[in-house]
Amino acid sequence: MTTTEKLHFNRMFDALKKIEKGYLSASKMKKMSEKLWGLGFHEALEMSYQNLQSEASAGTAHIKKVRLTKKENFELMDKSINAAIKHNNGGKH
Repeated sequence: MTTTEKLHFNRMFDALKKIEKGYLSASKMKKMSEKLWGLGFHEALEMSYQNLQSEASAGTAHIKKVRLTKKENFELMDKSINAAIKHNNGGKH
């Protein structure tokens, strides 16, 4: 990975972590939006959605999608399917 690719990856990672940890769940927002921000639930939800879109956009700016060969795509799908099967079987494959 080049330095630029590492920086791009870290920016995407940071954006996803911020989205994961930095936003209230809908149920918590429903209970707390008025107290925290002085906003009704629907207005707070709308603003959060806009913020999520901005976070995602900033995290993926100037990043190009990586193209996979058919073989690579198949191998990744196969690994994904096997991991899901293993997970659903309680770790037994």
